[in-house]
Amino acid sequence: QSRLVSVLDPKADNTIEYLNRLTSLTLESGMRASRMMEV
Repeated sequence: QSRLVSVLDPKADNTIEYLNRLTSLTLESGMRASRMMEV
């Protein structure tokens, strides 16, 4: 749980950027997977 606390720490500005990148990568990979599923 210590990791979760550090992630939710508002002082960690880099964490927000990291989560944004992670989310964007997840959505991007998800869209690619859905496209391949359609084909």
